[in-house]
Amino acid sequence: MVLVALGSLSLLSLLVWRGPPTAVPIDGETHRLMQARSALIEYAVSYPQNYHSSSAGPGKFPCPDTNGNGNSGPRCAALAMGLLPRDFATSLGAVQELQHDTSTATEPLWWVVAGPYRNRPAPSGSPSHAMVLNSDTVPVLTLDGVADVIGLVIAPGPPLAGQARLPGTVRVEDYLEGENADGDTAFSRAAGNDRIVAIRWRDVMPLVERQAVAAVRASVRGYYLAHGRFPHLGRLGALDSAGDLPCSACHMQGWVSVPRYRAAAGAATMQTCVDALGGAVEQPVVDLPAWLVRNFWHTRVWLHLAGDDCGAAPRVDGRAVSGVFVGVGPPLEMPPSGVRQTRAVPALEHYLDHPVNTDGDHLYTRYPGGNDTWVLLSPGAP
Repeated sequence: MVLVALGSLSLLSLLVWRGPPTAVPIDGETHRLMQARSALIEYAVSYPQNYHSSSAGPGKFPCPDTNGNGNSGPRCAALAMGLLPRDFATSLGAVQELQHDTSTATEPLWWVVAGPYRNRPAPSGSPSHAMVLNSDTVPVLTLDGVADVIGLVIAPGPPLAGQARLPGTVRVEDYLEGENADGDTAFSRAAGNDRIVAIRWRDVMPLVERQAVAAVRASVRGYYLAHGRFPHLGRLGALDSAGDLPCSACHMQGWVSVPRYRAAAGAATMQTCVDALGGAVEQPVVDLPAWLVRNFWHTRVWLHLAGDDCGAAPRVDGRAVSGVFVGVGPPLEMPPSGVRQTRAVPALEHYLDHPVNTDGDHLYTRYPGGNDTWVLLSPGAP
């Protein structure tokens, strides 16, 4: 009876409600950093809809303020550092509210962005152009030795010896210290008295990739509604150094064909699709958004479309569909297929992640474990 009583008492002590967990307080500076980070991500993801150039595409971040006037520059260097600009606003509120307030002792936030992720005019030229931004673009910044950093929001601490923070001057050595002020792409939370939050690839690019897949789907669906059939596609490996991607007759698996790099004026409205035997089919060009083609997203969204006279329609997870759209994530070191992916090899296993989906037939299964984004079109008229 004593043992039973002790056991009951122990059980009762476990059932006693001890109140809600204590929340970890967030100080004002951390809140300001996180708000700025969220506003920058929102800006980048919604860039073509709300800002500057419809041809630059999502994923672009504002250039820093380098002269203290509150404005981001129209363009900036490959490694851009300066104050967080105040001249953009999002649904999260005006950014100037997050920036320096002369009525307090709060220091102005700094902003660092590098590579194709910074705001620049849309790229022109080949797929290897330095400003092309798609799912294969690799960020160049590091924080505490960890890569895949697109941008950094930095809250400088109080001025240290030798730092003069004068109005109208923006000198990195007056705000940041050590590794954060040496002008290279490596940053550290342990340098000086700076507080840093990072924007990483995974925070932005999956959202941008979904936009690319949705844009291709909308264009192909519009093509079907206008012409009563789906377009013939371009083959893997058919993209040339200038960005041309020809179509192949009765080829319904591949990329949306672009007859000529669309940054050029007077792009063709019709194209000729040739098959292996020399037969030809004329078709209208699919009308893709300029930002999508200029950044070569059309070679990162793989399609399988139904063609009445061009083989079996695709089936996904046992269900018939009229179109499969797969946003191809970055190359994987160890995909489920077991083959290290490299874009240098024009084979489907180097783009899609599971061997069931890379054998060239019309049957697909959406397996977990990869980084592909799947979107489908219903059977029949989409």
